[in-house]
This record gives sequence, C-alpha cells and structure tokens, in this order.
Amino acid sequence: MNHGQTLEVDANTPYALDEAGLFGYDFVSITGEGCPEVLGGAAVLNEGESLTCTITNDDIAPKLTVIKRVVNNSTGTKAAGDFTIFVTGDILPDLSFPGDENGTTVTIDAGPYAVGEVLVAGYTVSYSADCIGVIGVGEEKTCTVTNNDQDVLGEDTEDGEVLGATPQTGISLINLLFAALAFEVGLYLRRRTKLLKLIN
Repeated sequence: MNHGQTLEVDANTPYALDEAGLFGYDFVSITGEGCPEVLGGAAVLNEGESLTCTITNDDIAPKLTVIKRVVNNSTGTKAAGDFTIFVTGDILPDLSFPGDENGTTVTIDAGPYAVGEVLVAGYTVSYSADCIGVIGVGEEKTCTVTNNDQDVLGEDTEDGEVLGATPQTGISLINLLFAALAFEVGLYLRRRTKLLKLIN
C-alpha cells in the first residue's frame, strides 16, 4: 500500500501490520492508539471503528573508511600519522584527520564525496577507486590512500653528490646518463666485433 492509503477490512479479524524493508533505512516505531508496537503485530477493529497507524523509518548514514599506506623504500621516514586526510562533499562539512594504517571510519552524508590529503614533500600519492564517487544511505565504502617516498632533488647522496645538480661542465645529469649508456653499448659492440674476428 502507499503512504496515507486507507483500507477497508473485516471487523473482528486480526490483521498484521508490517512493511517490506528498504535498504538504507531502519525501522523506528509504530505509533497510534490501538496499533501494534512492533512490525508484524496484529490489530483488530470492531464494527464501525477506524484505526490510524504511523510507521517511522530513519535513514542510515553512510560510512567511509580511509586507510593510509606509506611505502618507504628510498630515504623516506614518514609514517601514516604524518599525513593529513580530508573528505569533502556537496552536502557535508569538510572532515580532516591524521592518516592511519588500520583505517579511520567516518560518517558522512549521502551524495558525492572525495578524499584527498595535504601533500608532503618527497612523496607521491595514489588513490583507490572508492576515494571519489557517490555514496548512498546505508552504504559503506573503503578508500585507500598510498604514498611512496621518492628521491628529493637537492638531497645529498652517500657519495656527497647532490641529486639533480648540474655538473660543473654544464652538462645536465640526464645527458651524462645517456652518454654513459651509449659508452657501455659501444664498448659491448667493440668486444663483440673482436670476438667474431677471432672466431673467423
């Protein structure tokens, strides 16, 4: 039946009052004089009697769990808590909290949302699919934010050199690398040519 619909029933006959559950909504109560207190309860009307019952439901707030992953496979020393996560949306106030490897669960409003973080120098960032999208009532989603440390330009290496610095010759570092690679390839080809001559 629809909202506010009136039905005629037989007198002195028990009728169960129930509803089909709708995802994302909790049953709260049935109110009205003579109405059952729980879903599935029965009501009986005498001749000429009328009964009005109100069923109240409450929407379930969506939940978003944000997991922070930090990969330190270079020179990085940051931990999950050193990063600040924020969640934004069209109909919710901005939320911010420290990252957590075990995940932080927040309750948000249904609708569009996005997860971001305050950038930290020396780390790249990537987001899983559910870090942006639309969430409905009763839904639960998980977003994983991963940071990976990288070599930072200007840091000293173990040899005392500065990453990204231009050598005194004025040749860029990347050109030197290509030159070294070309030298190695040329050296290999010369060795291979000598070997073929010896075989012949």
